[in-house]
Amino acid sequence: FPMTYRRITDQDQYNLVTNDIVESVFQSWEWGEFKKQHGWRPVRYKAIDESTGADLFSFQILERRVFKFFYVLWIPGYSFKLKKDLSMLLSILNKNYKFYYLRMSMLQPISHYDTFSVSKFLTRPYAYLTSGCTVHLDLKKENDEWLKSVTKKHRYYIRRSNKSNILWHFGQDDKLIDDFSVLLSEVEKKKNVGPLGYSKTSYYELKRLFKENQRILIGYIDERPVSGCITIIHRNTAFYMSAATNKEGRSISAAYSMIYELRLQLKNYKIEKFDFGGVDLNNSSANGVNHFKKGFGGDIVYSLGEWENKGWLLRFFGNLIVFFSKRSSVI
Repeated sequence: FPMTYRRITDQDQYNLVTNDIVESVFQSWEWGEFKKQHGWRPVRYKAIDESTGADLFSFQILERRVFKFFYVLWIPGYSFKLKKDLSMLLSILNKNYKFYYLRMSMLQPISHYDTFSVSKFLTRPYAYLTSGCTVHLDLKKENDEWLKSVTKKHRYYIRRSNKSNILWHFGQDDKLIDDFSVLLSEVEKKKNVGPLGYSKTSYYELKRLFKENQRILIGYIDERPVSGCITIIHRNTAFYMSAATNKEGRSISAAYSMIYELRLQLKNYKIEKFDFGGVDLNNSSANGVNHFKKGFGGDIVYSLGEWENKGWLLRFFGNLIVFFSKRSSVI
């Protein structure tokens, strides 16, 4: 059936279209506004059935202009229901951009049929921003049932750290943001690396945009922060955005107690699923992080992952930008 499209510039209108469709926080209005702080311009469209006037689907593009005439387009967390939806999306882009490089991250579970459908329009990139794989914890399970699915070693560390008299605070107070930023800075200095998360200013901006859906958990020993994380809640899922544990926290395995406590707190808020924020099973340098996230009894979920538009020159230029962006800024 014939479709048309319209650009959306009003948050309420965008949320009306996306409410029953968008499962990813990265397609939310708030995330687009947040990425303005990092050099991206959010642009939103909706597709409309011309015969009935009904809204079909919407999507959010993060746009960055390069050399005045060339655009890098990043569409994170997109999910399509029908192949024609993807065809329509690409048609909208072609009508609004003359020269562009497109990168999409699709979060729907991978299947041979969907992979084949997408490959009709797009191709796999050379350099990846994300792994296309994550771990989901089912928060509907009761605590005893969940602990049985946790690895023996992880259960030992949970019991060990739970005996360490860590006092946990869960909420969205400014003090929690300040203390998390201190933790993150300590870890970055210890590892002698660049940013492992966002700046304190950015976490305050997340709070302003997401309001009560930004939740922070910090563990204290004698009022000293030793471990913590920041989550963003979208619909029935909590996304693991950033985490840090300092030297004192690592000495008592505080990160294990943190996940234990976080699960209890999210469950109290009736959240049904926890997304661990990605694992990179093909990267040996991520083995430690992978081992930590996989040990808590969650399900490893493979998504359709990243795709880009075709054309060797566009792909070369786009992948070059991605390669250096991964090492110089938070995408």
